[in-house]
Amino acid sequence: MVSLLRLRRQRDIFRFLMSVDNLSFPEAVRWVAEKYSIALPVFVARPEESDKDRQQILDATQATEAFYQNVLRAEPEAQEARRYLQQRGLREEVIEKFGIGYAPSGGGRLIGYLTEQGFAAELLEKAGLAKKSELGKGYYDSFRRRIIFPIKDVRGKTLAFGGRVMDDGVPKYLNSPETVIYSKSRHLFGLCFAREAIREQNHAILVEGYLDCIIPFQEGVRNIVASLGTSLTQGQVRLLGRYTKNVVVNYDPDTAGVNAMRRSLELFLEEGFRVNVLRLPDGLDPDAFVRRSGAQEYRRSMKQCEPYLEFIADEALKDAGAGARSRLNAVNAVLPILAKVPDRVERLEFVSRISSG
Repeated sequence: MVSLLRLRRQRDIFRFLMSVDNLSFPEAVRWVAEKYSIALPVFVARPEESDKDRQQILDATQATEAFYQNVLRAEPEAQEARRYLQQRGLREEVIEKFGIGYAPSGGGRLIGYLTEQGFAAELLEKAGLAKKSELGKGYYDSFRRRIIFPIKDVRGKTLAFGGRVMDDGVPKYLNSPETVIYSKSRHLFGLCFAREAIREQNHAILVEGYLDCIIPFQEGVRNIVASLGTSLTQGQVRLLGRYTKNVVVNYDPDTAGVNAMRRSLELFLEEGFRVNVLRLPDGLDPDAFVRRSGAQEYRRSMKQCEPYLEFIADEALKDAGAGARSRLNAVNAVLPILAKVPDRVERLEFVSRISSG
């Protein structure tokens, strides 16, 4: 009888996590195991995917976040980074909330700190925090002289990092590689902070970059997440679908952003989302628009959103140009996307609209 009650309680814990945090059953099991230091059986033979490595990498990643934050707060070298963040409009409380930090220059500051904490250099390489020297002798820090944005899972645990330069250096953004604990395709930046607002408002705003997410969030737009780059994945769409089936896509208005919106719409359609597209005036991205016009104006601009089919039709007609032949080309360009629309009447209406110009 006692065993039966214990089993019921265990099931209730998993059901509670799956309901409140919208976790899958395996994710709920993993959460409980990590919280209470319970070793899970390893079904994959490769040693780099053992639970021991996973926990050590998680520990190293949390220590790394604290290191970067401390450098930003306290070290003279980070003065430029602090000034940069201030100029970009970030207030201290949001810097703390998102765990933003700074990776110092030099080849091995982070490695030196973490090895003193007992982490092996080989493990730091697996975690994406260190790289092996091309000469094969020693390791060096993966991130150097960059603003650091921690990438967290839905529970707020840091899994990876994105680093941004403060000048014209390239690449502009440098991101953690895939690791045992991190797969870009299964996470959305800021979701741990936005999920309750998304659930309450029953819609999400999807943007591209870290600051495109953070600045509106700071000003009160709390149902906003970023896709960790322009290449949205089916896994990210399904993750968002745990909280809502309504989304406003607000990618940058440049060519790459428009192309990314097109690809994103197809993924959302496949997962049954209702999608609108927001294009801000004057070619502004969300970060710049909110800093210029404020959050209230940003919310007001949502009323100017285009339904996804209108956006696709407008872009197809713009690309095709004038004339009957061009309109036919526009129809042919849109048809593969229209085929994913479940409503037959809606499909026919938009074919008619494009055909008539």
